[in-house]
Amino acid sequence: MASAKNTKHELSMPVSLRYAAHGINAPFACSGALLHKRPDSIRFQDKTQITVSRAKGTYEQEQLLQPLIARCRPAAFGKGRKTLHDRSIRDALQIKVENVAFSVLNFDPADDSTPKQE
Repeated sequence: MASAKNTKHELSMPVSLRYAAHGINAPFACSGALLHKRPDSIRFQDKTQITVSRAKGTYEQEQLLQPLIARCRPAAFGKGRKTLHDRSIRDALQIKVENVAFSVLNFDPADDSTPKQE
């Protein structure tokens, strides 16, 4: 069972990832998996914790993602100086990391992970 308090490392990880991604000049895509010995968990400010685990199939994946999807909001996009929500343009969900909205428990890529190519 995870501890009730977040470590400084757990709190800084999402912010560090945000700053790392912010410096990327050209969009790119890749795939793969990072398999951990321990499952990762996302803990929200209200102490709700969602464990991230590998699904056996598409149906199971949809079921496992429902608690996370319920916390997401539609992703906005910019048009000029306006911020808009239009699912016909961008049909995506997001959870913003501002104000320490969540922390990631047990996530340390250098710790005990084994990269796997897909």
